[in-house]
Amino acid sequence: RKMAEAYQDGIGVKKDKKAAAAMYERAANQGNVGALIKMVYAYSYGNGVKKNYNTADKYFRMLPHQIAFEIANSIFWGHDVKKNKELGLAFFLHAGQMGNKEAMKEYEFWRKDMKMSIGW
Repeated sequence: RKMAEAYQDGIGVKKDKKAAAAMYERAANQGNVGALIKMVYAYSYGNGVKKNYNTADKYFRMLPHQIAFEIANSIFWGHDVKKNKELGLAFFLHAGQMGNKEAMKEYEFWRKDMKMSIGW
């Protein structure tokens, strides 16, 4: 994961988002929580990989439910990332399905307010 950070930030090596994403993905597939988080954001926003919400969701569902809630909240409100209410709402639902009651409450509240539901 440290080498991925080096490529992501260009520390001691030429900055390369694709190489960083590939390294994070290997670590994510081994269960590294930090790398899982990076892959959720990478696939949600197309950082070093082609944007793919289904793949983002795959990594999202591998996270512990409290961390999943925090990521959903971050994306929904745009904390440190570009705001995406629809994706945040989907991730609230999925975190709720993973057992996070607070996430399910957020989903139910905002789904009614936004008059939408998520179908994936």
